[in-house]
Amino acid sequence: MRSPSRGPREGSVTVNRPCSSPAKLNSTPGRSTDSGGNALSVEKALSPPSTIARSVVGTLTTVVKGVTISNGISWSPDGARIVFFSSRSGTPDIWEVEIARGALRQLTSSRSLDVNPFFSPDGRRIAFVSDRTGRSEVWVMNADGSEARQLTANGAAGHFLRWTNTGEAVIYSCRCGGNPMTMAAPIAAGVEPFPFAKQKGGSHISLSPDRQRIMDVVGHRVLWVSPVKGGAPEKVFEFEDPNARIDYPVWSPDGNWVLFDRNYPQGADIWVMKNFE
Repeated sequence: MRSPSRGPREGSVTVNRPCSSPAKLNSTPGRSTDSGGNALSVEKALSPPSTIARSVVGTLTTVVKGVTISNGISWSPDGARIVFFSSRSGTPDIWEVEIARGALRQLTSSRSLDVNPFFSPDGRRIAFVSDRTGRSEVWVMNADGSEARQLTANGAAGHFLRWTNTGEAVIYSCRCGGNPMTMAAPIAAGVEPFPFAKQKGGSHISLSPDRQRIMDVVGHRVLWVSPVKGGAPEKVFEFEDPNARIDYPVWSPDGNWVLFDRNYPQGADIWVMKNFE
């Protein structure tokens, strides 16, 4: 198994370039690298506030503050906006913030649970999970929040959605009547979801940049990599400490390193595996 390179304590953000930005984390961070691979968005829940911050080559800039937790962060392809979900309106909804101005806009507004937003490759659409029909399913809407529609009817699970490279389908973890699997739901009307890959795990789908491998966590303890087009999954890493929990692995845009969270009841920090192959 590979050994991760450990960053500084107290939830520091460390990548394989000159960047070390202290950010105290008292809960699980949500995180997404931008297209250039040199920025991270970090959710930290202090008491209060909850903050989304942006780390760029050694600096830490607050993007969104609030008294409620903001999570499920996704960058737009051009790096100009971030979408996330937050209960700042009373129920979990999808929100957008424009990075340059800090302008905040609510994209969904309902009594349902709207979570886990993710931009399409062209930035025109946002996939998300909602239980507005009584069960968590995959939905898609325009990037401005208009024309939301349901894509699946077989149950969505896990914490992440992903898109295919072409943007023609949304990759998700399907409950599938008690037989969970990773599926792809086409955005074209009338086309049924289809199996995407057999993988270890399924709750934290992180695709390699070439879309050939999936990084995930099993039992919140062990990182695995599964080939998309078949082949045996590979066990990557686990901590020796049985109390250490692993969550939210994220592949860098160049595919050479992987970020993930190490969580304990008393707090969390971010680790990096460099030169990942």
